[in-house]
Amino acid sequence: MIPLPDNVPVLGMGVDILEHARLQRAIDRTGQAFLDRIFTPQEQAYCLAKRNPLPSLANRFCAKEAMAKASGLGIARMGLANVSVANRDDGAPFLIMEEICRDRLKADFGRVPTVHLSLSDSQSLSIAVILLTP
Repeated sequence: MIPLPDNVPVLGMGVDILEHARLQRAIDRTGQAFLDRIFTPQEQAYCLAKRNPLPSLANRFCAKEAMAKASGLGIARMGLANVSVANRDDGAPFLIMEEICRDRLKADFGRVPTVHLSLSDSQSLSIAVILLTP
């Protein structure tokens, strides 16, 4: 649970859900070109080292989509490759934004908001929720 003090405004919220099979079809169609367009080399290395990389890839894809929604930047202005997901030592996910993405957020919000990220998956689905606060 993320403890937020009283009266902290929510600047944006985004959610995305993805069927693993849909992501697998996209990978099957375009292979490495798809992975390179969507995921950073670090994300690929982390996910592809897993026995079943699909849930981790889907989680990251959802996080990028949820950030595009929460920020109001959309995919075109944000760029999926300009945002990546990494994990802290305790396993908690967090978002890393390239400078171009941070600059666009500053222009729209007057600052780079704090990004709260939650990821979850089941056998066939992944979901991400992004909450932006000052």
